[in-house]
Amino acid sequence: LVVPDFAARAIAVSGIVLGSEPAGGVTVHPTLSGFVPIVPTTARTFVRGADITAYFQIYRGRTSRVGAALRRLKIGDDDGATRVEQSETLEPGRFSASRLAEYKFRLPLEALAPGRHLLSVDARVGDRIAPAQSVPFQVR
Repeated sequence: LVVPDFAARAIAVSGIVLGSEPAGGVTVHPTLSGFVPIVPTTARTFVRGADITAYFQIYRGRTSRVGAALRRLKIGDDDGATRVEQSETLEPGRFSASRLAEYKFRLPLEALAPGRHLLSVDARVGDRIAPAQSVPFQVR
């Protein structure tokens, strides 16, 4: 078991959790409630139009100045084509006192063709780029 030391890096992206927003009596399990704000799923195949959210965190290292960071998100298909691409500047106020920014992204399953896809997220601050975190999923 390797526990990454996100604070030692200038910027880092956590793993990506897929799940749904708590609703209709379904809540985040108590052992996870302090870690993720969504109800996680191990499923990776979803029907078009399903309401699935990706959750991840971006960490600023303990030695880096908390300035603006850039978050990039991409969904590619099995043919290598980019289907969704977003960039967002995360201003210093977006980071908590513990130097992390939480992010939720609703997968646009209704807009994706059936088949396999890959959601990838990376972040950068200055010339430092956090390795991308990715999660595969399939649309039926």
